[in-house]
Amino acid sequence: CQYRLYFTWSEQIRAISFTVTFDIKFPQSKYESAHELLALINEKLWIGHFDITKKNGIPAYRHTVLSLPENEMLQHQLEDLVDIAIYECEKYYPAFQLVLFDDSLPSNALSVSTFDTIGSA
Repeated sequence: CQYRLYFTWSEQIRAISFTVTFDIKFPQSKYESAHELLALINEKLWIGHFDITKKNGIPAYRHTVLSLPENEMLQHQLEDLVDIAIYECEKYYPAFQLVLFDDSLPSNALSVSTFDTIGSA
């Protein structure tokens, strides 16, 4: 998967909006399943959320950080945010693929993509 990362500063609310988009696109015919999957995933997230816009059908992870420009911790916050976002995107990308390409039920796709392997070979 290739990700695109976007940072946008809003002077009005003094916040940085961070977005990571995927390299897949949902057609309108799959929006219902995609949004069901989004709801299931977003229930599990502590930071940020996933969405899919009607404009382009591309899944995205989003999070906004309120901050003052002179905030010395901002760089560290943004570094952590990027790490968390990439981790969440990689964790849930297989679920998006299963719903999009295999017509899997969202709950099944999520179960398969978050299956933890226990033990060793």
